[in-house]
Amino acid sequence: MKVHLRILRQGEELQETLKNDGWQLQPEKDNSFSARHPEVLNEDAARSRLHRLDLLTSSSVWIEFQRASR
Repeated sequence: MKVHLRILRQGEELQETLKNDGWQLQPEKDNSFSARHPEVLNEDAARSRLHRLDLLTSSSVWIEFQRASR
């Protein structure tokens, strides 16, 4: 499961929060990142983990869930 994040504000703080939780961030353009977590296998797990970090409904980040292609 891959998550695409566009950080709108508090960029460094959000990146540190994600990294401390075990997310692996791959920089893209325009303050965007692809993120993966070794324990996140599906969208429900990703949503739950991001919710615990108070990021799921945060106005500081835009999140797109990308299912793995078959």
